[in-house]
Amino acid sequence: MFMASSNYSVKEIEDLYDNIEIEEEDDVVTTFDFEEPKTEIANVELCIVSRFLTSRAVDYDVMRHMMASLWQLGKGMYVKQLEPNRFLFQFYQELDLNRIIEGSLWIFNHIQFVFTRLKPADDPPMVRG
Repeated sequence: MFMASSNYSVKEIEDLYDNIEIEEEDDVVTTFDFEEPKTEIANVELCIVSRFLTSRAVDYDVMRHMMASLWQLGKGMYVKQLEPNRFLFQFYQELDLNRIIEGSLWIFNHIQFVFTRLKPADDPPMVRG
């Protein structure tokens, strides 16, 4: 373990930090796709529309990072804000979506939210969570 002391110059400390390598666990895969997809939603059946049951505005960035962290998805997800407190969640594998629907708490910052799973003919912005 490296401990800083007055015996090291700034250059020596920077050199030590340049050589640090962080090892990752091989079996942990975490992917968060927060950018707009390049194309339309590829598989509507892997999507849900959710609505937060509050009059306060939900912080979009905080919510999507928190939910991704809590849910620990194998293939990640994409989140899009449809309107204040309404969001589209797109998952990339059926296993992740089913696990979330069947076994997750649907609460963020003490605010409950409800969801509707999309069907092939659904238009996400028109679906009410």
